Amino acid sequence: MQSSLFPDPAPEHPLLAGLNPEQRRAVTTTRGPLLVLAGAGSGKTRVITHRIAWLIEQERVSPWQILAMTFTNKAAGEMKERVIHTVGDAAKDVWLGTFHKIGVRMLQQLAPQAGLRGGFSIYDTDDQVRTISRVMKALNLSDSTYKPKQFAQFIDKCKNRLQLPEDPKLKDSVESDFDKKALAVYAAYEAEMRTADAVDFGDLIMRPTIVLAQNPGLRQNWSNRFRYVLVDEFQDTNAAQFELLKLLTSEHGNLCVVGDDDQSIYSWRGAEVGNILGFPQLFPNTTTIKLERNYRSTGHILAASTAVVSHNRNRHGKVLWTESGDGEQLVLHVAANERDEADWVARTLEQMRLAGTSLAQMAVFYRTNAQSRVLEESMRRFRLPYVLIGGQRFYERAEVKDALSWLRLLVNPQDSAGWERAIHAPRRGIGDATVALVAERARARGISLPEAADDLLTLNQAGRSAEKLRTFQDLLRRLRDGMEGLRADTVGAQVLQASGIKAALQADKDPDAQDRLENLGALLAAMAEHADTAEDPSLRGFLEQVALVSDTDRLGDGAKVSMMTMHSAKGLEFDIAVVVGLEEGILPHANSLAESGEGRDLEEERRLLYVAMTRARKRLFLAHARARRRFGGPEMQADPSRFLAQIPEERLRVEGSRAASTSWTQGSSWSGGGTAGRSGAWSQRPQTAGSFPVRQRPQVEQEPVFQRGDPDSPYQPGARVRHASFGGGTILDADGYGSDARLTVRFDSVAVGVKKLVARFVQVQP
Repeated sequence: MQSSLFPDPAPEHPLLAGLNPEQRRAVTTTRGPLLVLAGAGSGKTRVITHRIAWLIEQERVSPWQILAMTFTNKAAGEMKERVIHTVGDAAKDVWLGTFHKIGVRMLQQLAPQAGLRGGFSIYDTDDQVRTISRVMKALNLSDSTYKPKQFAQFIDKCKNRLQLPEDPKLKDSVESDFDKKALAVYAAYEAEMRTADAVDFGDLIMRPTIVLAQNPGLRQNWSNRFRYVLVDEFQDTNAAQFELLKLLTSEHGNLCVVGDDDQSIYSWRGAEVGNILGFPQLFPNTTTIKLERNYRSTGHILAASTAVVSHNRNRHGKVLWTESGDGEQLVLHVAANERDEADWVARTLEQMRLAGTSLAQMAVFYRTNAQSRVLEESMRRFRLPYVLIGGQRFYERAEVKDALSWLRLLVNPQDSAGWERAIHAPRRGIGDATVALVAERARARGISLPEAADDLLTLNQAGRSAEKLRTFQDLLRRLRDGMEGLRADTVGAQVLQASGIKAALQADKDPDAQDRLENLGALLAAMAEHADTAEDPSLRGFLEQVALVSDTDRLGDGAKVSMMTMHSAKGLEFDIAVVVGLEEGILPHANSLAESGEGRDLEEERRLLYVAMTRARKRLFLAHARARRRFGGPEMQADPSRFLAQIPEERLRVEGSRAASTSWTQGSSWSGGGTAGRSGAWSQRPQTAGSFPVRQRPQVEQEPVFQRGDPDSPYQPGARVRHASFGGGTILDADGYGSDARLTVRFDSVAVGVKKLVARFVQVQP
């Protein structure tokens, strides 16, 4: 057992009973700034609730003088319930809630200073998008070129940084054509919001912060009102939230923040890990207390996860420990491909179930939603009930159902449900009135919708959309006539192209469009797998398979395996956890690999793996595939994630496909930069049972992230390009040849971010 670094403060007090020495010190240190670095599973919620109770009972602080903020309503509700249980109904007067809930309460009292009337409206995302759509029309901006969500993203990022449209720094930072248009939309949007006496979620933090910053008297009053401020999950705060905290504690400095820099994984929505890393410098005389005793996981899990995250340079050092023993070693399964990986996951979980673990205590984590498709199919084949957390089932996703509606119509021309969906996937100028006319004809004659459409066209009664309807019907017939003898994936690729579904998503500026494109790629991969392995490789055979694997009638009504992205896993815990897809380009994600060395994006990817690993209480399973099919193409050899090399070999048992001879060498560009804490493990390990199968990689000074496509093309990773609307950017990946190559480009504008597009739409810069 690790000895305490601090004296044991009043352990006999009832409020401190059951707390370890570090927790007790965090509860009783009530003066000045306090940073509590709470490792995964270290009992931070108990610290916060006991601290509030201690302030009320021992420090005689009035409950209404305590402000406690967190990030989810669930966490806030649990905290308040625990405090009330401890000190009684007096705790109901504590200001305890999410940042946004506290922001609403503040704005209700600061409405005049914030330029609002008392009954202001709070716009949700849909309201915001509708308002932006109106603004775009007024500015003559076509939604075929720019999407309201894209401008909403720009506005949210500005508000997270406390930047109003008239901010000189914001104006000076605008360079690209998109950013100029986005700034104009932002200004008009704010004028529209003022007219409507409305605020959005970004305003709930920005507006009270600006009011307090501009009014010293109000700032002093509010700071004196809240003598003690506590923040949970501090690593997830953005710039605006941190500034609000500084203003609210400006008179006394009694700010207690609890968080874990190793679990900062939300930079894509504005979180600044620098807030927790730089806290002691921003608040002089900070007391720092580390909660390193873990009450959740076994020794092997803690040692492995700590070894991985310790390779991050930008972190507060801490080492988790436990008294529960080492437990079972981690298992790394090396799969031949993603199907092998998914089947292994299902078999492993079934074995755990037979050994007595409830399915409710099992979870599968992956980096992107598109990875769930093959996992879902294996779970269904093995009759394992599951639930997707934070996402839809693969075959229930809108873009997948759109594509399947077209495919079903090719096999069954009378499929009315498929026709009704396909005619709007994508929109082709056939309105609801025409569809209603077809439906009326179908009801009158007792025929299917496709038959009714042909009937109206024959009688010249299809109205103003007749030609567009005829084009749609003729396209279905051509596709149907040309599918005979073709593999399912060949037909699928033709349908995605001819229908316009793929092109519509490629042209879509919605930030989620790329995920939907990846899901269509996963659908094509499923069709290719079917054609490679099934007795009937046709489209009909594939659709029959989909209908069967989507049938959940025989699944149990009881506990279910939880399946989710690693981002969704934060805050959860399970007896059994499985982490899949541990390959370069997936984890770490390809978007993080453009950096040279260990940049902040790559460090966040490592933290993401740390979060996933520390969700496991008793057993942790890891997996990667030696080959994986992506975007519907053939299987491509996959390199194991560099993070795997950072797990001490004594903590890990390797099993599965073994086709290569050696692993990374020390100091290679794939080892994550160094071998600290590993004592040479993984270096030139011989090919034996349990050895790690990867390819020998040549030693180079700086290895490019990807090497595929046309070596003579100017569209190479690292090249600078310019897009007419998005401005300048850097190529991260290039796949294909000439002007038809598929490029992944990180644009300079933070609002645009990373886009996938065809080479002919950009110009290479000298």
